[in-house]
Amino acid sequence: MTIPGTRRRFLYGWTLGCLALMSQGQRCLTAQAPDEATRLLQEYVRIDTSNPPGDTRKATDFLAALFEREGIPIEVVSVGGTPDYGRTHEILQATELRVGTYAYHDRATVAAGAATLDDCALHVLASVVSRPTPDRAILDAGSKTLSSDRVASSAGEGYGLILEYPDAVIERLNEEHGVVDLSRCARRPAIGERVHIVPNHVCVVSNLHDAVAVTRGGEVVDTWRVAARGCTR
Repeated sequence: MTIPGTRRRFLYGWTLGCLALMSQGQRCLTAQAPDEATRLLQEYVRIDTSNPPGDTRKATDFLAALFEREGIPIEVVSVGGTPDYGRTHEILQATELRVGTYAYHDRATVAAGAATLDDCALHVLASVVSRPTPDRAILDAGSKTLSSDRVASSAGEGYGLILEYPDAVIERLNEEHGVVDLSRCARRPAIGERVHIVPNHVCVVSNLHDAVAVTRGGEVVDTWRVAARGCTR
């Protein structure tokens, strides 16, 4: 059934519906009647938990109170992810923190305010392999290297940020190459130049590679194998 007041429209126009379970004689659930189920769902869905800047703590407190009222112990409260990691200590019930992007950070977490560019620990090292026009460069990094993930327009354009040329835009990818718009750049790279790219979404980029070169002071000091590479089943 449709519960009035329990539908929310999200950033991309998606609408979330809710399914309510109600007691039918055994009185074993919190909601004992449709009206009560409606009220509980309305209260919960009205808590803004969009990420960011949603109030995860308020939502957790609401659900914890329901369980406590029914005498149901809570053994695990798992919270995440990276954009809210700095506020996790506010959720007193939390027993587990799930942060994935935190290990490296990327362009998306920088835009979310969870990191700075200096915090981004993983860069894609690419080479300029062609300069077909004054305003264009071709990199040897395409969708198999950078992924096809984009970021919100407020976070920037293209398929990653070239640190040496922040005004450049990686505007198009094929599998092996990236096409870069240099029209806004005061200076422009030469063929053979190597550039560092901050990925839009580092989780996918990590999964696209077998190993990560570890550097310190500009020198490669180790190589780490990506242990979970290709292990999705």
